[in-house]
Amino acid sequence: MRATENKIIIFGLDGCNWKILSPAIDRGYMPFLKSLIDNGSSGILKSTIPAITPAAWGSFLTGVRPEKNNVFNFSYWDKKTKQSHFVSSTHLQKTFAQIASDHDKKVSLINVPMTYPPQGINGYVVSGILTPSTDADFTFPKDFRTKILNEIPKYHIFNIKSAGKGHPFFSPKDFIEKMIQIVEMRHQLAEMILEEQKHDIFMLHFQCCDVVQHALWPYIDPDHKLYKDEIHNMIMRDFYGFIDKKIEMIHNKFSQINHGNILTLVASDHGFEAHRKRVNLGIWLLEKGYLVKNKNTKLNPLKKITKRLHIGRILKKIFGEQKINALEKSTRFSKSSFDWDKTYAFSIGRSGEGAIYILDKNDTAKAKQLINDLENLRDPETNLTITKKILTKEQLYGSSASDIFPDITIIPTEGYSFTGSVGNDTDLFKEITPENDFHLGKHHEDGIIVFAGSDIKTNNNLNINIADITPTILSFLNVPIPKLCDGAIANEIFIKSQTSSYSDEKISNKLNRSNDKEIQDRLKDLGYM
Repeated sequence: MRATENKIIIFGLDGCNWKILSPAIDRGYMPFLKSLIDNGSSGILKSTIPAITPAAWGSFLTGVRPEKNNVFNFSYWDKKTKQSHFVSSTHLQKTFAQIASDHDKKVSLINVPMTYPPQGINGYVVSGILTPSTDADFTFPKDFRTKILNEIPKYHIFNIKSAGKGHPFFSPKDFIEKMIQIVEMRHQLAEMILEEQKHDIFMLHFQCCDVVQHALWPYIDPDHKLYKDEIHNMIMRDFYGFIDKKIEMIHNKFSQINHGNILTLVASDHGFEAHRKRVNLGIWLLEKGYLVKNKNTKLNPLKKITKRLHIGRILKKIFGEQKINALEKSTRFSKSSFDWDKTYAFSIGRSGEGAIYILDKNDTAKAKQLINDLENLRDPETNLTITKKILTKEQLYGSSASDIFPDITIIPTEGYSFTGSVGNDTDLFKEITPENDFHLGKHHEDGIIVFAGSDIKTNNNLNINIADITPTILSFLNVPIPKLCDGAIANEIFIKSQTSSYSDEKISNKLNRSNDKEIQDRLKDLGYM
């Protein structure tokens, strides 16, 4: 079989791990995935640190670590301007889709994170999360957008503002039905693009897996105190079972159109675990004196009234916490809430890991004290230490990493997450409940990987890194691998070891800044800001 006849189809199941999928497989709801596992190689795909969408899928697409992509989260903070900026596809090194296209391979990517704005390839791109809206140019070629909206008029890039109305946890069946509609749209689009051209690489991504797991984790995790087996079974049957059927249909369509030696790959960017408490690093830094508020900051008028009359909680119960917080924010006076001359450290983010920037790198004694204080940070209710590991920028990303990377990254104890926002929050620790948080599940570094095909061994004990995917894909297609790749070919999956040539691709240090308000609003909808 000539190498040029090798084909690859990839399915991204965002955030899935075996704790989620094994029950669906065992109950017979995912027979197609089971067949791939039984006849191929599968196991754990180790994510990036942090284990979050932009960093993880960035490494998946490029084969390099986050520091070479200049991406570790949805946004980064500029120490000089004290402003946050959003990441995009323009930050990444060349993706496997671009490299394969350079070697005349036909490639399409559908709904894949970190593909907005769409970069030109030898095929089609329909961008995923971080796309502002369907009003934006979210396709390549640009005019393909019109065809999508004509044939699938309700097609939209995923957001929670529409899908998550009415507290999904309290209406799980309705929520799952909405997610199924989104999966159906992805299927329709996949069929459309498969009809447009033949492919050497075709990738379809399901972001809705991540969203379901955030919103309904207590029903997915049998160890959770709110678990209900009948709802768990409904989710396994109706949602994951539906995805399995769609994957099989798309796989069959791909196989009918693209004859050759097909490698099937199913992957997630990270896994999931229970989310029990948020720890507000912004408040902690204030309490410890590392972050100093500006004395000239005026309390916004609505906040002043609600605080003085002690009616804030009442208003939030009547009108909803998000509406009151948004109204308070809109009436804020001060441009800067902090005294930067006296501030030593600042925190950003709202994911799992904590991210702290140090403003005075010369004060090493204070840096040691800060790390010591973080190591001793405990939950007052349980006396549990909540910092599992503390890593400096040099330890995590290397000494040459850009200043956009945080100086300290804190990996929390299982069940905890960190947020850097000071904002309107007043509690250092906030218990996660269905009433106050959409993210009832949080990310874990262990994702899934499945390879299947005639060249693949039967091996169910894989443990490979997410950066290994790009060199593995390129080697299978006999395309040169950039020497800058940090990942390696996953030869343990192949019956016959793969070899490949290497190219002297140069590292691109692109750092395009974006203050796109629509992207910011989209991230707020998704609960990442």
